[in-house]
Amino acid sequence: MMEKPTESRLLAHITNPVGRNDLSKVSINPEKIQLVEAHGTGTKLGDPIEVEALSEAFRRFTKKENFCALGSVKSNIGHLGAAAGVSGTIKLLLALKYRKLPPTINYHTLNQHIQLQGTPFYINTECRNWYVPKGEKRRAVVSAFGLSGTNAHIVVEEYLNERHHENRPAMTLEEARPL
Repeated sequence: MMEKPTESRLLAHITNPVGRNDLSKVSINPEKIQLVEAHGTGTKLGDPIEVEALSEAFRRFTKKENFCALGSVKSNIGHLGAAAGVSGTIKLLLALKYRKLPPTINYHTLNQHIQLQGTPFYINTECRNWYVPKGEKRRAVVSAFGLSGTNAHIVVEEYLNERHHENRPAMTLEEARPL
């Protein structure tokens, strides 16, 4: 039986399968996540493990297939060591700003050890408008892993400013005020 969809349990499962994390204040249905910015090691071993873990985590809450773009900034700029997580976050924030699903460039063939059929994921190979149903928000996940075994996973949700037309940025530079 599938569990009630909450992002807290999704993240707890991804980051620590034995469930020691207490993220119970967050509640997002994984079906509402449209993009995963994966760590994407580019290796025969690392990428299949990451995709399998993400698939298992999503599957605990949904059987829906092929709804979430899967990409990694490394196909654009290579491995950045300690800056890998922040570069993925910047890519995700720019995707939200421009409401575009960025392509995974230089993608030709899926790693033979990765199975995407029957999972929530697909590889986005072209820049696409990032559409969501009216009243819903764009949501994405960044997954990053450090050499020391440190794992970081964040969920980013767009801010909808109801004062503006939905095709404009949530805030213009003129409207920004210092705290």
